[in-house]
Amino acid sequence: MRLRHWIVGLATASAVVLAVFGAPAGAAAPVSITVNGVPVSSPVAPEIVNGTTLVPARAIAQALGASVSWDPTSNTVAITAPTSGGSQMDAASVFAAVSPSIVGIVSIQHDSSGNIQAVDTGSGVVLNSSGLIVTNAHVLAGGDTFYVVTAPGQAQQIPSSQIWSDTVSDLAFLRTGITGLKPATLGDSNNVTVGEPVIAIGNPLGYYLKDTVTRGIVSGVGRDVTGASFYPLIQTDAAINPGNSGGALVDASGEVIGITSLKFSSSTVQGLNFAIPSNVVTQILQDFQTSGQVVRTWIGASLSEPWQVSVGLPTNAGLTIQSLVSGAPAAQAGLQPGDEIMAVNGTAVHTNVALTDILWSYKPGDTVTLTIQRNGSTLTVPVTLAQRPAGQ
Repeated sequence: MRLRHWIVGLATASAVVLAVFGAPAGAAAPVSITVNGVPVSSPVAPEIVNGTTLVPARAIAQALGASVSWDPTSNTVAITAPTSGGSQMDAASVFAAVSPSIVGIVSIQHDSSGNIQAVDTGSGVVLNSSGLIVTNAHVLAGGDTFYVVTAPGQAQQIPSSQIWSDTVSDLAFLRTGITGLKPATLGDSNNVTVGEPVIAIGNPLGYYLKDTVTRGIVSGVGRDVTGASFYPLIQTDAAINPGNSGGALVDASGEVIGITSLKFSSSTVQGLNFAIPSNVVTQILQDFQTSGQVVRTWIGASLSEPWQVSVGLPTNAGLTIQSLVSGAPAAQAGLQPGDEIMAVNGTAVHTNVALTDILWSYKPGDTVTLTIQRNGSTLTVPVTLAQRPAGQ
């Protein structure tokens, strides 16, 4: 982040540092300054002198997330901008920029008589100016009537035919056709680093708590939450609650790096919250836009993980085949129950998430080489991948 147009006016240690901006000659004070839409406040008010706007540099620098220090010995003001890794965050500015892209989602389930049986609420993130919105698939699950809430008192029903839903990734896309919404910017989740600051924006417990923002850090990346997700997730301690599902996890630059999805909830657990990486969102959306469905490969086998995985112990053990689907790739390749899959194309695998993450980087018809252990012997077996059937 570059901070431009700084000048130093230092008569004493308490002198005011001013940022100079061009202004129309004769413009009248007082002057209002905003950064990323957020008003800048300062003990020393901005003013216009001879057609030039003078603004306290400390106020603007801090509004941009920079730190400012004064060295009376050298008569120097040092302004340090945040690093590209996002070590600092101006949460107010980021929230102001991103919150207009967050909407409410309502899913209603009726019984056979037309009476409301259940109502679920969640959040959504606007992805483009045509009203494409992403949320969690579990927010919509079981519903038959769906609404997008764009502002208090403004809700639009979305027919199910305009919804792409993928329960495997827990992502759903609503093609609402609503115009005038502000799209969010998806970041590159491969660049997310542990420890960087983030905020979560959503509607916990319902739209009446809309635009709730919580702050935290990235607690972990590539989390293998076996049994809860087929994809590695981003872990954060930014609080999320029911209703936050489908909302945004946002970095210091204002980019959405994840879609908040789940949390571990227990009296002995705190701050273990997870988001679907933005790159997974992009990948799933591209599949829907290209073919109307998500195309995944599979080998057609039920696999059990080493016991060490459940407690996070290191292990060299692989995945044990419990059963095979008749006619599926694994069966056709001659794999057997009891075989232990150790690696795919030389990459070791110990969890189902790790295996699927590798397999789903290939297309149906591609061939991979599995390294397996069978009765104490190591074998390499080529397997030609097929498309994963719906519901598998």
